[in-house]
Amino acid sequence: MDRRSFMRLSAASLLGAPIRIHAQTPARTQGRVWRIGFLGANTPATAGHLTTAFLGRMAELGWAEGRTFVVVYRWAAGQNERFRALAAELVAENVDIIVTSGTAPSVAARNVTSTIPIVMASSGDLAHSGLVKSFARPGGNVTGLTFVPEDSVGKRLDLLVRAVPRLREIVVLFNPAANPGEVEACRAAAPGLGLTAHPIEFRELQDLARIAAMPNRHAIGGMYVSSDPLVFTNRVRIAEHAIRERLPTVHRLKEYAVDGGLISYGPSFPEFFRRAAEYVDGILKGGKPAEMPIEQPTRFELVINLRVAKALGIAMPQELLLQASELIQ
Repeated sequence: MDRRSFMRLSAASLLGAPIRIHAQTPARTQGRVWRIGFLGANTPATAGHLTTAFLGRMAELGWAEGRTFVVVYRWAAGQNERFRALAAELVAENVDIIVTSGTAPSVAARNVTSTIPIVMASSGDLAHSGLVKSFARPGGNVTGLTFVPEDSVGKRLDLLVRAVPRLREIVVLFNPAANPGEVEACRAAAPGLGLTAHPIEFRELQDLARIAAMPNRHAIGGMYVSSDPLVFTNRVRIAEHAIRERLPTVHRLKEYAVDGGLISYGPSFPEFFRRAAEYVDGILKGGKPAEMPIEQPTRFELVINLRVAKALGIAMPQELLLQASELIQ
């Protein structure tokens, strides 16, 4: 089954709809301190605002950290190969639920437990991961939220071209261990916008030096940054390098624009984590992950960093400024 057919099976669940709980057993929660495992793809320093969003929503729903629940954290620091071992540690800690962010940690958690509920605060293309049967009825122990970055690649490239009209060649920075589909989507969409895309693999910060060494470096006028845990963890250093190289950048997460990227376009990840708390709340009250629909975002944010635009000598078009959800001064 291709991804588009898969998504048509699950049209009912969209971000912003209420979480449905098919059974509630409040007595289960009386006097019990629930243990929530948090399998973080990044580090507390780079993703702490996401856990803050999650905990804030838990508090709004009536849960008291330390009194009615505790969080057991495991952080992969952008290293995908650590997910399985960290997920196994959470299972050994006898957690009641595991919260994940991203397809790789979700798959790792599912590979070590088929009984502990897993709530995805976000994930990539579920159609080929085997994590769920459909969006409408996941059918196992995994539920939560999903976002397919390939679907909005063309929009991000278009925004970059509109900001830099003379742009003809770009670098596509990506972690080869993640998101190959986004890179291919970028290469496919680029010609239609008059662009040529040159992928550059990113495994460590030293790989950024390869941009300056490209034979056609003089023609490279921008950079598309494909996000994954490793890239996200290093986003500040990547942004600093791009500014030194005078490369305007486009991203899919607001955090990149806040931390020195030029433009971001995509859903709000803090909102994903707030919604993940609602899934956790539902499960702790007796909901079954197998019956809790997967949600997709319906709102996208365009964030423009005007400080970066000024540093790069870019006069941002008025039409983009008027479309922006947020301007960083």
